[in-house]
Amino acid sequence: MAGLSIEIKDRHIKDLIDFYIEKQRGLRLQITTLEREVKDISAIIMQLKQTSRSGSPTEIVQLPGQDIYSVKWPWVRKITFALEQVGTPLTTKEIVDLLTDYEPAFISERRKAIASVSSTLSVKSGENL
Repeated sequence: MAGLSIEIKDRHIKDLIDFYIEKQRGLRLQITTLEREVKDISAIIMQLKQTSRSGSPTEIVQLPGQDIYSVKWPWVRKITFALEQVGTPLTTKEIVDLLTDYEPAFISERRKAIASVSSTLSVKSGENL
């Protein structure tokens, strides 16, 4: 079976481009929504894993295939941990997203966590973390 060939008039090209741009936007929105849902589910799983039989959260967290993480670390150590996990530069929000897997409380305290990471990076800029 041969490929289908359609002739498109020049006056319709702009409309087709606009259609596909809108389609792209819709798909990106769906992807973003699904990524948020995955993070929320991961956070719930981590909260459940962190809760001991007594109901108190543990202080040390280790995800499969990852290094040990402590919720008691100072921000500099948490940021360093996040950067070491990925091995590439991250934005402040990406750092908080990664740390949320280890500290699900960051979901409800996202603004505070972003502000803390941003502040720490500002103070430590130019220094070795």
